[in-house]
Amino acid sequence: MTEKLDAELLYEITCDLGEVQNIGKTQYGTRGIIPVTGGHFEGPKMRGTILPNCAGEWGLTRPDGVGRLDVRMTLATDDDALIYLSYNGVFSGEPEVMARAMRGEAEPQEFYFRTTPNFETGDERYLWLNRVVAIGYGRMLPGFKVHYRVYHML
Repeated sequence: MTEKLDAELLYEITCDLGEVQNIGKTQYGTRGIIPVTGGHFEGPKMRGTILPNCAGEWGLTRPDGVGRLDVRMTLATDDDALIYLSYNGVFSGEPEVMARAMRGEAEPQEFYFRTTPNFETGDERYLWLNRVVAIGYGRMLPGFKVHYRVYHML
């Protein structure tokens, strides 16, 4: 049985990143915490900004070189709703490609950068987000920013 996965664009988001807080090598791998200092998102049904001081990534590079993402942030829509966004993900590729990817110099097809966003909101206009499954495709941009295209799986 072959199934086709249907999806529609939910939004594109660009996150401005702050200085890495290097926790160092731990029992799980090398831990770094990266503040998300701002950013914006826009899609067919929603648009707005990332609230500063309410966002960050608790990243881990495993001993095998695979990056595991753990990100949390508050989105503020242009129509004054607040949405809690959290996602886990995987960032991996050959070491040389990953070095270029971190500088925003690698093409997205050269590495694997996927996330699984989850949403929480009490705003009636956006309650539908609490029931979606989403997938994000990421890439780094020059200037230490990250960009995702996030899709609602239908």
